[in-house]
Amino acid sequence: LAGRAVVIGALDDQDRFLTRTGVAHGVYLQAAAIETLAAGKAPRRASVWLEALVALLAGVGTFSVGRRARWTGVGRGAVAGIVAWVVAQAQAGVMVALSPVLLAGGLAVWGARRWRKVD
Repeated sequence: LAGRAVVIGALDDQDRFLTRTGVAHGVYLQAAAIETLAAGKAPRRASVWLEALVALLAGVGTFSVGRRARWTGVGRGAVAGIVAWVVAQAQAGVMVALSPVLLAGGLAVWGARRWRKVD
């Protein structure tokens, strides 16, 4: 068994999970995870600086859309570009943290609404 992994588990009804291909037992999911890690295909995380840049661009783009300023088209383009980039990175195996992006977008919407009330 040198160089091999052994996964021991039960195939009972309490250890079943719904996946996109149907129902799978937990031991099969564990074996698939081990195979992915052994093949070196595990997803990796984007750098912190890149995630910060994406969050900043998402915030600025969302703010300009929420503000309904002259730059709304640019803001929409920035948000659409960020979404397309994040999807492309995910397909390439690079994961981008979405919580900073969502936080920046939420703060931008709040700021745009507050700014609009001041005007």
